[in-house]
Amino acid sequence: MYSALYSSHPLDLLSYPLTYTYFSVIDHYIRFIKDPTSVPHKSFVRTLQSFLFLYEDNPKNIQKLNNFAFAEQVPYECIAPSQLYRLETSLYPEGAQYYSTCKYKLTFPMLYTTYSKQFIKLKKAHATQEVFHLNRSFLHLQKRLVYSNFHDETLLPTLFKVTNAESFIKEVSQLVEYLTGKSQTN
Repeated sequence: MYSALYSSHPLDLLSYPLTYTYFSVIDHYIRFIKDPTSVPHKSFVRTLQSFLFLYEDNPKNIQKLNNFAFAEQVPYECIAPSQLYRLETSLYPEGAQYYSTCKYKLTFPMLYTTYSKQFIKLKKAHATQEVFHLNRSFLHLQKRLVYSNFHDETLLPTLFKVTNAESFIKEVSQLVEYLTGKSQTN
């Protein structure tokens, strides 16, 4: 289950094209939901289309996305961003230790910056096992940070409820259809 996150060559989740596009879709979609005018329409559609280009009709990439992003399911819990680090520390201290700079308030930019800095340090030290813990905690924190934007599970968009890559790709495809159809009628 965790073999994709743990290998002899540490994987930078924010630089690897297959996972980078996944996180970009999530980041853009969260911002779009909060304020549709905050994300330029064309930029958002291009991000979604780039993601689909990498995954649609490519079983090998779909399997990789399942292994990297959906291997660990994190149940919905609406927790304040200020409490996410404390929760991760209690559930997975091996990985949480790398995010101590996020202990009082967690945001996506802070999470991404902390992850990148820690990844570089650990990679230079050839700390493969530690990168595994870093990646695993990153996925937990990222998913919980998404959930913290929705105070009730019923408000959670379908895109964030899916539990596998195939369903995620289908939802992104439907979103592209909606946005491009909407832009043609406006």
